[in-house]
Amino acid sequence: MRYEFPNQEGPLDVAWIEPLRMIERVLAQPGATVADSFFDLDDFMIMTRLIRSPRPSIVLYKHRHTRRYINLDDAGHAYRYYPPPRPDSRGNGQYRRHQDLRTAINNVGLWELPWMKEGLERHQYGWTFDERWTVRWQLDSPPREGGVRTAAEFWRQRYNASISYDGCYDDGYTDWRDEPPGWPNEPDPDWFSEPDEM
Repeated sequence: MRYEFPNQEGPLDVAWIEPLRMIERVLAQPGATVADSFFDLDDFMIMTRLIRSPRPSIVLYKHRHTRRYINLDDAGHAYRYYPPPRPDSRGNGQYRRHQDLRTAINNVGLWELPWMKEGLERHQYGWTFDERWTVRWQLDSPPREGGVRTAAEFWRQRYNASISYDGCYDDGYTDWRDEPPGWPNEPDPDWFSEPDEM
């Protein structure tokens, strides 16, 4: 495996950004999430191209705001990096192809951009950076029929309906990382699932 870098002298060869353009076209299709609309080619830095003959070469792109990578071959397939199994390993780790593009896109963390990038503040829905997990479902989930729900609608229909008079969660209420603001009791950690691995 060897590394190749863009030419610093003169214009950038379009081959370096074509895989990102493919992703941009995919995200413009129906069924995209709100976070998909935050995808911007200018937000990515080209880090390097891994030449892995005879396997496809991979270009590593790093997002300027989220600092996360999306690694793409020339056909637009996404790859995830797996480090060596042990710290004392002599290998460099591996790049394995993602089973689906949606996972690779979600791993970039576009849904966090309203708290990081100017011009997207209206998508914070009144939540602070520390509370951002509360609204992730709205930004990073496929839109439901009739459009994306507002945070206020969600709280009325899902959260308030899920709490009984004595403050206990019902059996179906398992998708929150933290308790909502103002919740008076200590939450039972067994009731919460952790967020997807980034």
